[in-house]
Amino acid sequence: MLIPIDNFSVVRVRGDVSPTIFLPRSLAKEIGSLAVLKSGRNRIIACVLPNSLIKNKICSDGIAINTNSYLSLREPRNLVIERINPEKTIFVYGTLLSKYWNPYVGELNSGWIKIGSPYIRGVVKEVLAIWPRKSIYPLIKEGNKIVLGELYPNVSPQVIEYLNSTESQLIRRRVDVFPIENFVRTEAIPAQMYIHVGDRKRGLKSRTFRYPDAYYVLKYGFISYNFSEDLLVKWINGNSPIVLTSPHGGLARPTDTPPSNNMYGDSFTLEITENIVKKTFELSGWTAVPSAIISRIHRNIVDLNRPWMPKHEKAAKIYLTYHRAIRRAINLSRKKHSRTLILDIHGMKNYGPDIILGTNYGRSIRGFGEELNELKETLEKKFSVDVDNHGLSGYYTTMRYGALLRVGVIQVEISMDIRMSEQKRSTLVNLLAEYIVSTTEKH
Repeated sequence: MLIPIDNFSVVRVRGDVSPTIFLPRSLAKEIGSLAVLKSGRNRIIACVLPNSLIKNKICSDGIAINTNSYLSLREPRNLVIERINPEKTIFVYGTLLSKYWNPYVGELNSGWIKIGSPYIRGVVKEVLAIWPRKSIYPLIKEGNKIVLGELYPNVSPQVIEYLNSTESQLIRRRVDVFPIENFVRTEAIPAQMYIHVGDRKRGLKSRTFRYPDAYYVLKYGFISYNFSEDLLVKWINGNSPIVLTSPHGGLARPTDTPPSNNMYGDSFTLEITENIVKKTFELSGWTAVPSAIISRIHRNIVDLNRPWMPKHEKAAKIYLTYHRAIRRAINLSRKKHSRTLILDIHGMKNYGPDIILGTNYGRSIRGFGEELNELKETLEKKFSVDVDNHGLSGYYTTMRYGALLRVGVIQVEISMDIRMSEQKRSTLVNLLAEYIVSTTEKH
């Protein structure tokens, strides 16, 4: 279904992170949780939300897109909304991925065919990915695991015909793909996947072979992100003494988990954290990956930087999963490196300084004064930095984990000015990755 749109508004919504289109409720319900937006040759995948959520009354009764969508489509004058067709939507997990690892030799490759559609990351449940040692590609089999790959909506008939012929030894099957991008909506998208059937083959098992959701680390091995059962918390256990935490950058608002507060999230802190992991790996020459624990849940449903447990059962489970992942990362890191430093990534208003480092007034960095000074000096190459100012000295993460033996915690508060600028975010990511590489090399 194609819906041409000649009249729409552009709205800036707080936390303008992922592409979003706001539609009248009946139309939004008809289209579903995601849609493809087109303007000329430009195409993006956008989250679909009812326009009743727009606080700007001028735009709340028509069609609107957020700033992210507007810029991604290069400031369009008109739009076409394309409903996602399950029969033309393909989930790929192996050598069709945009970038994938051969985990046996550590080769990073590009997909052998350009599908020509925008894509998002997604997960299929109840399947298992295996890469047999003598095979040139991985296989998918039914199992009790998950597989992370890429979801390509509304692929051209020519590409589908080509895939049907080249993947003829596999079975094409309809599956539910759960988006794991930083979207508000979490509903599954029906799609097609080519799956191996027959005898189980031995080989390397992994949730994904996709880069940068997986890493082949020199002299360390192949690692990938882990996910909670509900896919709302993810973590990777790396080989660096640095652990990254991101409690407030998620946008997901599952319909079965009610809000518990009216707090706003910290825009782009999830994406910043993911990119720090990737940039550290690249700057280190494929030798270092920091551990990271990242939440996709919106802060108004679960505030993970608070010392109290949510009352709702599912919210409480998310809270426990997140903090157990942090404790596990600390334990693994201390075994390898003796000492561990947590960088807790947050967002703040424009108070004056670009970045405020919170140390619970020095109590969360006992024995880590040198690391604090080096971090401050690194960030001051491009930004103004303060410590424990404007009441931003840290909270539960700094207090709880900074009290542990041989653990330091620094809360990194990033101004809105940095977070809303792609160029400044990139500069910040580079500096933090530079710092992590330097700290890792010393250990």
